[in-house]
Amino acid sequence: MINSVFSLVLVAIASHSKRANGAVTAGGAATEFEALCNVVRLAAPTVTMPTAADTNWPVLEKIAKINMTVADKEWQQIFRKKGESKAYHDAPPSELKPNADWQEKWSLWKDAVEAADRGTEDADIKEMELDKLDERQRTLLRPHIIPIAEAAVTLTRNLAQDTVEGDKLTANEATATLLDAVYGEHPKAATVKFEKIFVAKPANNGRQAACEFGTTENRVRTVAATLACICYKDNAAGANQLCKREQAAETWTDAGATMTPVHIDNILALCGKPSTDPLTSEAVQDALQSIRSKITTKASDGYLGPFISGCSGEKDAGACVKITGYKDAADSKGQAIPWVGPLLILQQRLAIREKRIKEAEQINNQLNVELAKAIATRYAVKHTQAVLTTTVQQQKKEVNQHTAGCHLKNKTIEECPEADCNYDSEKKECKPKETGTENQAAGTGGNGAAGGTATPAGCARHGSDKAACENDKTGDKQNCAWRKGKDGEDDKETEKCRNGSFIVNKKLALIAVAFVSLLKF
Repeated sequence: MINSVFSLVLVAIASHSKRANGAVTAGGAATEFEALCNVVRLAAPTVTMPTAADTNWPVLEKIAKINMTVADKEWQQIFRKKGESKAYHDAPPSELKPNADWQEKWSLWKDAVEAADRGTEDADIKEMELDKLDERQRTLLRPHIIPIAEAAVTLTRNLAQDTVEGDKLTANEATATLLDAVYGEHPKAATVKFEKIFVAKPANNGRQAACEFGTTENRVRTVAATLACICYKDNAAGANQLCKREQAAETWTDAGATMTPVHIDNILALCGKPSTDPLTSEAVQDALQSIRSKITTKASDGYLGPFISGCSGEKDAGACVKITGYKDAADSKGQAIPWVGPLLILQQRLAIREKRIKEAEQINNQLNVELAKAIATRYAVKHTQAVLTTTVQQQKKEVNQHTAGCHLKNKTIEECPEADCNYDSEKKECKPKETGTENQAAGTGGNGAAGGTATPAGCARHGSDKAACENDKTGDKQNCAWRKGKDGEDDKETEKCRNGSFIVNKKLALIAVAFVSLLKF
């Protein structure tokens, strides 16, 4: 706890102590050290990253299978090669004069046709019972599924373009980039090498020249070399503990170029253990921005680390790394720092990768909504068709009963015409007599012999009695009506007692309207 507080104090006073009394003092490079350590900690032996966005869109494939299953046979046929069994066109045939977007969608459509042809061998077809759709159901579904499928394809087009190949970035690539930025090589060696962290090992009396970012001579090209320049005290006139209180009094003897890799390793170790968190673009960006914010300028140049008059490591001059021409070209000169450029590219690739992961998740959620609509529509058709079939059968039964003059339940025996109907005393129902069991009309001898006339059935039994016809009701329901004939009835122009029940086809039409309303989500 004491060490942490001391480090915070060093950070707080660093900006005021760098040039205090014209000299660099202990803690003078503490803020730069902490900023650089952010990169050191990211450079783990093996980094982890989120899995790239799944752009195979399995949910879209399911929707496409539903759409292709209900498509008309002419459309399905254009994907199949003529005269070949289970052979399909890999691209739109030129003779079809395909639309501009066919090429993009063709693979999705082709796979859907193949799945439809496999039937229950395809897991999705089997799960959604698409093989059980009859032609009538497919026809009903088609106008409702097509817009769902089109909306689903449009959703996938909203995914950000991967302009920097973020999806192709591997953990090994990211690890190598970070290790190279810090140590100049990957994998990390047991001990740093001066010829890796600098362009070449600084020569005798060469510290001032070496502590400048660049790719030539023996200049700084890594984070480790940057830390060496700002933390490594001059043997004769340097300040102790420039970067951290725990720092040992290790020196850089410039005249003899006597530095040791172990000293650099000790400075790097003060940064702490490598991060175990998944690598993110934000972590890389924050580290780079923190470093950039520590750069100061004098004349036309920039300096990372405490600067008074130079980067010799002496307390009266400075312990820093020079960025030539930084003042008037901060962006380009900053990006030209050998280890900054690759980290910027890494950050950009991570950023687009993360953006696509997030967008793909949102798109998949929306695709699931569209799939739910399609499946709900598919089963709504199935249910409605069953209701229609039951209704047709029931209406036919009612028509037959009313035609025979027999009414439905809860009627008394007195209301049940004996000539045409039988009364079920248990169920209290008046039912039509089965064919061949009707009472024969009264005639000579009462046995239906020649000379007798059959009693008309249904509404016709009222004959010309208009009042009796119009009074034939079941509750408020009109059984018979005095009217002219309609389509399909005899003597259309003649007014007589006819069946007054609601026409079955009209009821079915109303049900169909209700079904269409049901499908409008």
